[in-house]
Amino acid sequence: MLRLVTAPAAEPVSLEDAKDWIYVSHNDDDALIASLIRSARQEVESMTRRKLLKQTLAQVLPAFPCGEIILETAPVDVSSVVVTYLDADGAEQTLAGARAYSRNGLVRVLPADGEAWPDTLPGADAVTVTFDAGYADAATLEAEAEPLIRAVKNIVAQDYDRRQISGGRGIDHLVGPFTVARFI
Repeated sequence: MLRLVTAPAAEPVSLEDAKDWIYVSHNDDDALIASLIRSARQEVESMTRRKLLKQTLAQVLPAFPCGEIILETAPVDVSSVVVTYLDADGAEQTLAGARAYSRNGLVRVLPADGEAWPDTLPGADAVTVTFDAGYADAATLEAEAEPLIRAVKNIVAQDYDRRQISGGRGIDHLVGPFTVARFI
């Protein structure tokens, strides 16, 4: 399970860009459009399992797996990965030497070379992997995944025009190539 620790500092589409995209020149709907941008980003992130802008997340597990931990989103800054756990006595510990590496677009986490995962307190939420995910900034996102920005803009336009939840927006072709496979 992924939990948001720190939200992105900005959105991938500015209010001005969204208003230009949907041909709005007045300021009456600025709060609505800003809200639509945020929900459109979240929808694209959900569809692709990819975070658009830098945010801090925590992936919570009931215990350490038999093998590697595969982080449930991309892109991930591997240098930001921190593993904490509740030891058998219930005390929170930070796992020293955990190794995070990227393979096939997914980040995997293992204990230090030659080490095994430690024992944890039985029960839910015994292991937490905290990390930064998302493109560094809007310029990087645009350079590496511009169709995702268009998807956000298209969702904003369609939701603004319809002002209701609607499926089948015709953006699958934009977000499909960026979808992170789910292995869990």
